[in-house]
Amino acid sequence: MEAIIADQMAPGQYDFQYTLSNGKRPDCIIRIPNGEGVIVVDSKFPLEAFESLRASPATKSESSRPRG
Repeated sequence: MEAIIADQMAPGQYDFQYTLSNGKRPDCIIRIPNGEGVIVVDSKFPLEAFESLRASPATKSESSRPRG
């Protein structure tokens, strides 16, 4: 994962093993432009859990909503 992130992003756009305000340390954070926050990446998230989340009714209704 580190090689993929480092190859695709500028050095100031991400950090590995960054300590969050709650003391937790995800594998990586990706900084949102304009200082609007971060995306937390934890590569240990199981694929089955992701697929279940993606298939949930709330996710489907949000993804079918028109974006403007």
